[in-house]
Amino acid sequence: MSYEPWKEFERRFAKLMGGVRLWRPDFSDSDPDGESDTHTWDCKVRASHAAVGTYVDCEKKYRKHANGRRFILALYSRKHPKAGDFVLLRAADYAKDQEELSLCRPFLEALYRERKAQEKWENQSYPCGGPGFSHAAHGACPGYSTDRT
Repeated sequence: MSYEPWKEFERRFAKLMGGVRLWRPDFSDSDPDGESDTHTWDCKVRASHAAVGTYVDCEKKYRKHANGRRFILALYSRKHPKAGDFVLLRAADYAKDQEELSLCRPFLEALYRERKAQEKWENQSYPCGGPGFSHAAHGACPGYSTDRT
């Protein structure tokens, strides 16, 4: 097993993301460096990254305002406006966010199913005027009876 810094970074990041490092027989860019169930990534090791330097400077500058919250840096490039907005944060913070989100996933999925069922119910065609309409006052709905015996 090689212990080149870039290989170690790829292994460490794959573990952090709960994924796998993809092995390539060559050093081409034909495949990404790793993947998980929800993400694909490429790792870049450089002597310096301009965005990382900006992040470190801003995090230090605004640390007193964070009050224990995680710091993120929002980025936009005038050179690549169609690329959209980006967020830069520490990998460990991102992994923690993903872990917290995965704990909420069952609740969010149940909430989504409930909302879809509610939406379906609200969008049904009702001959009597729809949900919330007083059947007793209307009395003309087919199949509606006030007899509860």
